[in-house]
Amino acid sequence: MTWIIINSILSVIVSGLIIYNNHLQKNTHKMLDEAQEMIRKYLNEIEESFEKQERINNAQSNFNESVTTNFIRHEDALKIIVNYIRDAK
Repeated sequence: MTWIIINSILSVIVSGLIIYNNHLQKNTHKMLDEAQEMIRKYLNEIEESFEKQERINNAQSNFNESVTTNFIRHEDALKIIVNYIRDAK
């Protein structure tokens, strides 16, 4: 009779532990899914940030090239003017 009571109690305890283990597994899986989603969002934000920075760098590079080109044009124009004035004397 004592063993029947002990086996019954242990069965209830084991059943409770199994149910609790399943509950923990579900919560862990849910937390992992949430963490993966947060990481995915963070990586997307980083990628967007890099893309924005690349566009900014390209725009700055284009601006620098146009400024250099304009500077060279103005320098060439000034040389022509100086040569014209020198030749006029």
